[in-house]
Amino acid sequence: MNYSKNEFSVSVKDGVLEVRKYSGRRRPMTLDLPDGKIVAEGRGEFGGYVEFIPNGKDKKSIRLDTGNVSSLFMFEGEVYFTPGLRHLSLNFGSLCRLKIQDGSLEPETALKFSDAPAVAAVYKGAIYAVTASGFSVIKDFKERAVLKDMFWGYLYPNSIAVIDDENIFIGMRSGIVKINLLKDDFTYFKCAAGEFGEMRNAPVKSPKPDAETCAEN
Repeated sequence: MNYSKNEFSVSVKDGVLEVRKYSGRRRPMTLDLPDGKIVAEGRGEFGGYVEFIPNGKDKKSIRLDTGNVSSLFMFEGEVYFTPGLRHLSLNFGSLCRLKIQDGSLEPETALKFSDAPAVAAVYKGAIYAVTASGFSVIKDFKERAVLKDMFWGYLYPNSIAVIDDENIFIGMRSGIVKINLLKDDFTYFKCAAGEFGEMRNAPVKSPKPDAETCAEN
């Protein structure tokens, strides 16, 4: 599945899940603020940055080299981002609060992940984080690892979409995963027949799923 030609991204529109083909190219993330915008980019083992671009042509941007960044979002009225990396023997990451003050960017570590973060989303006062090999819920800046030792470490999770606690979806290479927080379990939907949109329900309860990949893979 790691060599699949198909990658899928997930999103929610009007309460309905949308699954689309994913190009594999992550664009810079942008967060609009009243006095400017935050731009962040992750380049894997090649690093990454967070940059504040203030409103007004005469004001200078402030850039902070952070290493790889996988998510950028607002939570409880503040800016957060997730630096971290899984590459070769490296596997680390954190949740950081970003302060803009006195012409500089000041990151504050709010939590250290047990695994490198891949994507994150905010839902009803909690942060849902997909890591390199698991899924965690963060409340009061404490991490609860819901799923551990998962199979998707090298399927490169690229997006997360939350409808409710029974319907949390992760987009990745070869298919998508649905998580049910009420049962702390998941279902893996793999690509079938080599066509986008043709997804076959293939429940997986092992870190190494025994499932065929798309015919085109």
